[in-house]
Amino acid sequence: MSVVARQGFKYSMIGYIGFLLGTVSAIFIFPNDFEFYGKLRYILPTAEMLVPFVVLGISYSNVKFFHRVERDGKKQNMLSLSLLTVFINFLIFTVVFFILPYFYPKFRHSEAWKIKEMILPLILILSFCAIFNKYTSNYKRIVVSNIFDNLFPKIANLGAFCLFFFALSQNITAGTSQNIAFAFFFGIFF
Repeated sequence: MSVVARQGFKYSMIGYIGFLLGTVSAIFIFPNDFEFYGKLRYILPTAEMLVPFVVLGISYSNVKFFHRVERDGKKQNMLSLSLLTVFINFLIFTVVFFILPYFYPKFRHSEAWKIKEMILPLILILSFCAIFNKYTSNYKRIVVSNIFDNLFPKIANLGAFCLFFFALSQNITAGTSQNIAFAFFFGIFF
């Protein structure tokens, strides 16, 4: 079996597993508590929406200039520089995020402001994931990026939701149960 066929088969299998996890979760598990599921579904898409402002296309430049840098023997330098640039962009983004309420006071009443402690670290983690996903695609490893893009978010949602209900069934308070579930949610991406 050729490399392309193997990668295509693995890519498809990851897609099918992700589809099955999502379908089973949506039909049987998530209807048990739509409020907590709504919180989980708000955090991840909000962070994903803000990631491009931090990454600023750096991940795609890793793909475009990889072969030129590889010829020069400095491909690890490119990865290090990309990660450093994303971290600096994240610091700038965080400063703008905290300055924004002074120019737009209604922002303090938004959901994004209320759960900034969860969204901001997730933005940084997803930004690093974007860099690593594109970097691994230079080595023709499309399955790895498919796992990060399709499987991990579903496992994070399902695992956090199940932990939330398990903790509630053990007579742990709702706030503590949510904290346990959110810790698992972030742990999957970290």
